[in-house]
Parts: sequence; C-alpha cells; structure tokens
Amino acid sequence: MKKFTKFLPMAFLAMSLSSCLNDEMIEDQKYGMIDLNTKKIIELPAVSAQLLPYSEQAEVIDFLTVNLAAEEVAQEDITVQLGISNSQQIIDNHNKNKPATDPTVTQLPNNFYSFEGTGLTVTIPKGSRSAVVKIRLKSSDLNADFTYGLGFNIVSVDKPGYIISGNFGNRLAIVGAQNQYHGAYTHTYTSSLGNGTNTVNMITLGANAVTLSPGLLGVYSNAVTLNIDPITHKVTVSMTTLLPIATDPSSHYDPATKTFHLKWTSNGGARTFEETFVKK
Repeated sequence: MKKFTKFLPMAFLAMSLSSCLNDEMIEDQKYGMIDLNTKKIIELPAVSAQLLPYSEQAEVIDFLTVNLAAEEVAQEDITVQLGISNSQQIIDNHNKNKPATDPTVTQLPNNFYSFEGTGLTVTIPKGSRSAVVKIRLKSSDLNADFTYGLGFNIVSVDKPGYIISGNFGNRLAIVGAQNQYHGAYTHTYTSSLGNGTNTVNMITLGANAVTLSPGLLGVYSNAVTLNIDPITHKVTVSMTTLLPIATDPSSHYDPATKTFHLKWTSNGGARTFEETFVKK
C-alpha cells in the first residue's frame, strides 16, 4: 500500500483537546481516565486529515481509526458498526466552529470513493486497541481547490461492557489532494540576474496554480506563482514584488513531457527571464 503524506493542523489538535475537556460524560464521571479498565470506551480519537499526492490510479488509504480506550488491550474481538448518515451535519458543525484560517470542508461525493473490506463494520482484534476504515479513491478525482470530508459516528458495539464515547463518538475524516503539477523539477534558467540550473519544488496552491520553493529562480525569496490554463496549458507568471510582471504568450506547460517553458519580465521589462522546469 502506498504511504501518503499526512497532516494534522494545530487547530484540529486544539479542537480535539478542547472537546476532551468538555466531554459531559467525563464530567459526570460516567467514565474517565481513572477507570479505563472498568469503563472500556470505544471512540474515534482524533480528526483524521490527509493530503494525497496526485495520481490517476486508484489507491487504498487508511481513512479513519476506531480505538479502544482501556487499560488493557482488547481481550476479545470487538466489532464496531459505524455510520455516515449524519455526515453532512458533522461537516456543517465543523465548518461553523473551525478557526477562520482553516479551509471549509465539502462532503466527499459518493462516486469518488468506495469502502474496502467490511466497509463501515470494523473489528478491533483481540490483543489490539484499534481498527481502521479503509477507502479506495483516485486523488486525480479530487479538485485541489477543495478540502473534502466524511463525518462518521459509532452506531453500535457487538458486545456488552463497552461504552460508546459521548464526545468522541463522531468524527470528521478529511482528505485533500495535490494538483498534477506539484513536485520537484530540474530548473534551467537564463536571466538578467544570471544563468544556472538547480532544483525547484512546485507547491500546490489550488487545482491549477503552484508557488515556487525556493522563490524566484530557485535562488531568491521573492514569491513566484504560476497559473496554468487547464485547457490551453498557457502559463501566467505572477508576483507580489518586482512589479509589474509581463508573461510572454509563448509561456506554456507541456503535459506530455511534464515541462514548463516560461518567458517573462519583471520591473516593467527591466529584468528578463527564460526558464525551463522539467519534472523529476
């Protein structure tokens, strides 16, 4: 199985910790950290968020973890039934309460994914503490302008003696994708600032835009953004410094060779640049 880049924004972490502290069932001492052995809790322990590399091949990813919170590992197989019927409500609640700087989450369309194995029925095996919900999807189906999610809730546990967490009984799993241009490139340039070859990373800014890292020419810190027309493959260069910027109409992206060919000027034509980026 391919390993994907995972991320957990600090805002999500803070939200999870805050939720734990505000769990009414803990406050009412129906369960808590002091009696995990006698009050065995089934929970969805953390916001799950993943950023997937661009791929046109379907891949299976670990999407959500179901956890047993107890002093000991599971002494028997524990089958947990999950549901997604409240997914939109969970997403709406997340969007309403998230920090303003966090992206708005859109429900993952049904035709973008399928559940693997036993789907929404997962089993925490004897001797373990967790089970994983797996889904199959193509990251190329995901629009990099959006952040997608599914809201899960614990419906039931097949054995007595287990408590469904009052606060961690539902959870949002989030997924996004890099665009097809994201990655490392061999960069060759001729410019009024000098000539050279180096490695530059293109970082996803949306479905059809990237920023260069390092910035200008892979040498300077000045931020450079490339906007790609997905139909014509024409490329426009933009910056917030060294203005005004003018992009020559010949600038384009070649999808067959995964190569950018750029010709442009900054400072009203005072500085000239011709660049080629070939994806590694």
